Amino acid sequence: MKQEMLNMVLQAELKSFGLNPSEWDIEKIHAADYMIKHKTDKDFTFWGKLQFSKTKRPTWKILQLASI
Repeated sequence: MKQEMLNMVLQAELKSFGLNPSEWDIEKIHAADYMIKHKTDKDFTFWGKLQFSKTKRPTWKILQLASI
């Protein structure tokens, strides 16, 4: 899956964590590690880790508050 498409899918999945996807930017840090930053408050960030499956697309394994 291309990175742009993956970011769109992961951003949409933020809803399952109670976040409004349109308010967040996603940045890949490492293979399965991502930084999720609020668009207007750049100090409000989460660290996310992906879970990979052979039969499905990657999904969030964990989202952890990094800073507020």
